[in-house]
Amino acid sequence: MNNGLGNASPIISLEIGHNVVVEIQSRPKWNDTRLNVRKGERYLLSATGC
Repeated sequence: MNNGLGNASPIISLEIGHNVVVEIQSRPKWNDTRLNVRKGERYLLSATGC
């Protein structure tokens, strides 16, 4: 994912109790959030809109 600064954003791996906010665009079929999800783990996702 290019952050517009010419740098690739790092991949994000969450640890227990941590959270992260990522921007998701509604129109593209896929969004590269750089968020690494792992098999066997559970995640709580929430969304807000404008």
